[in-house]
Formats: sequence, C-alpha cells, structure tokens
Amino acid sequence: ERRSGALFEYCIGRFLRVGRESSGWPSHCVANSGRMSYIDDCGKVEVVRLNWDRIVRDPGLRTISKVALNSFWGRW
Repeated sequence: ERRSGALFEYCIGRFLRVGRESSGWPSHCVANSGRMSYIDDCGKVEVVRLNWDRIVRDPGLRTISKVALNSFWGRW
C-alpha cells in the first residue's frame, strides 16, 4: 500500500499560514523592512509564504487554525 502525505502537507501548510497571518505583526516588526524580513524568515523556516495584506490580528481565526493543527498532530 502506498501512502502520500501530500494532502496533509497542503492542509498543514495552509493552517500554519493562516495561524501566522491571524496572529498579526510581531511587536518587533514596526518598520516595513522589519516586516519584510519577518515574511522572508517565515518562508525559510516554516516553508510558508505569508501574504502581507492578510497579516491582521484575528483571535477567532487564529484559534480555529490552532485547533485544526492540533487535530492533525496525531494523523501525520
């Protein structure tokens, strides 16, 4: 039997991105240059590309993302 993790990779990557974006900008990212380096660092470390326009604090969406990621934890 062959298994592929591609579906879960897509889902986990999407929820990681949504979680990061809905957390808002970190406190150290005040200037545009700091924000660009934050987006680049997330792309290198977590392999998710954040969308500048979607980085807005949204506690409800962040909670949904965290619950989804925790649910996937045992299925990976």
